[in-house]
Amino acid sequence: MSLHLDARQRAILMEMGVRVAPSPPAREQRPQPTQTTPAKRVAVAAEQPQALTAEQPQAAKGAHDHLDWPALKARAAGCFDCPLGQNRQSSVWGTFLNTPDDDTATKSIDLLIITDPPDDAAQSAGHPLGQPDGAASQLVANMVRAMGRSLMGSSATDPRVFLTNITKCRLPNGERLDDAHIQACRHYIDRAIDLLHPRLILAFGRAAGQMLMTDSSAAAAPSPVGRLRGTVRAYRGTPWVATFTPQYLLRNPLEKAKAWEDCCLGLSALSDHTGATTHQP
Repeated sequence: MSLHLDARQRAILMEMGVRVAPSPPAREQRPQPTQTTPAKRVAVAAEQPQALTAEQPQAAKGAHDHLDWPALKARAAGCFDCPLGQNRQSSVWGTFLNTPDDDTATKSIDLLIITDPPDDAAQSAGHPLGQPDGAASQLVANMVRAMGRSLMGSSATDPRVFLTNITKCRLPNGERLDDAHIQACRHYIDRAIDLLHPRLILAFGRAAGQMLMTDSSAAAAPSPVGRLRGTVRAYRGTPWVATFTPQYLLRNPLEKAKAWEDCCLGLSALSDHTGATTHQP
């Protein structure tokens, strides 16, 4: 997908390290033949719901479904739905970008970003990516600003974003993320989607993408993020795309161009997402 980029967006992408080709010269408008052709659409892959099992926490049966935003945030802070709560020093709820976090009942956002579980720095700072002014946070802010014109149309306002981790607690040293952790925290993601009504979801990394892949075959055979990229899927009626985590992009700056391709793919879903059939988990 090619996007018309203004000077501000080009400067942001150059700061990210993404090489931007010059805009093509304007073409002379010529009369078009009267024959009509069907519009190209982005295919949105529907996901099958995953059945609840006896091993999943009791909270899976609807304990979060009627919580408002302050109550949902408070429940996460004291959650013991999985063993991660036993060793929690503090939870990392998430942060709003370009809109104040004033605990109003419902916000309407443009973009929901889900990333890896919080690490020590994130837990200490209470921010999903560690320090709010750190390199990873700045990279995400640049990506969001570069997407802004396409998300917001002619508005000069930056897109409204909620950034959160796939789990709300840090994993103990040496412990790997497993399905029990994901299922316990899925309900917080699901309720946040219901309350925030995001137009698009960006899944940073394999774990976040795997959580949004709700069919049983995907859960049984986790895929690396490289295999999750390149397809627009739907979760709870919202289009989503997978891309690399900002930490990975900082270690591998040549991959930033691929991350921008993923952002463009997600933006294409907003303009071409019509009538897709999805199943809510």
